[in-house]
Amino acid sequence: MKNLQLLEILRDKDWALWVNLHGKKVLYGFILLFILLFLTFHYLGRFIASGERRVQNERVLCERALKKVHELSPSFAHFATNTLSIHRKEYPQALSEAKELKQKLQKNEEDRSSLLYQFNLLRIAFLEMRLGNGPSERESWKELLNEREAHPKEWSLLQSCFQQEDLSLLDFIQSRLSLQ
Repeated sequence: MKNLQLLEILRDKDWALWVNLHGKKVLYGFILLFILLFLTFHYLGRFIASGERRVQNERVLCERALKKVHELSPSFAHFATNTLSIHRKEYPQALSEAKELKQKLQKNEEDRSSLLYQFNLLRIAFLEMRLGNGPSERESWKELLNEREAHPKEWSLLQSCFQQEDLSLLDFIQSRLSLQ
């Protein structure tokens, strides 16, 4: 009797009638959907966990490489560590680290005339630009231009890394200086 009342109530509902007529298909569909969701979350969880393990492994490899670089050249290790700060978008910290490296390199004339010193000056200028420090950016570009005159061989190497068709690093620096 209750089944008949239920059927009469549901008879006006097309979807309920369809479910009643195709009950096995609906049941199998729900079972299949449940299995697919289970498998998706199961493998997605593994994928996420493997991604986290991969990031952890990469972090360990970076730390080992930095340790090895530090043994060979502490200045290059400092520059590499600074690169990681930039990668993490920690720009104020990266700027502070780059300025610290600059002071360290200025203490020795051989380091001061190195290509690393000029790359670090370029980095400082770009970080100042990124942080919107107009006057400091301008001073950084001027300091880098002074290196062009003081150490032309290193400047030439630096500029060759940033030459693109008719646009040179010098053109870019001059355009930045003219904007301010």
